[in-house]
Amino acid sequence: MSADGLFEMAEPATDPTEGMSAQRKLTQKQATRLAQGLHPLSITNGHIRLHPDAAPAATRTAEGLRCRTCAHLNYQGPHGYAKCGFGDGVRISHGPATDVRLYWPACVDYEAADRG
Repeated sequence: MSADGLFEMAEPATDPTEGMSAQRKLTQKQATRLAQGLHPLSITNGHIRLHPDAAPAATRTAEGLRCRTCAHLNYQGPHGYAKCGFGDGVRISHGPATDVRLYWPACVDYEAADRG
């Protein structure tokens, strides 16, 4: 207890992600990338640009290219996590940072899948 009050007041957090779970921080980082016109996928050697015909990031139902229809999309592991197999799998790790959301706008490396 402090001398001038009943309760100690904590200093305001300087890091806006302080106290967030790792998954929530990743979601925030992905949203920031989308707002910058970049693909949300985490890669170690830079950023991935969005395809010129990509669906708008603001809505999941708008017309346009999305990861769900890309030939590079594949599923990994026993639970079938969606991953980007572009470039012989250089964008794949065993963690959630490289999981692909099917509704994401397509990147510049998009190729239409032949699922027929």
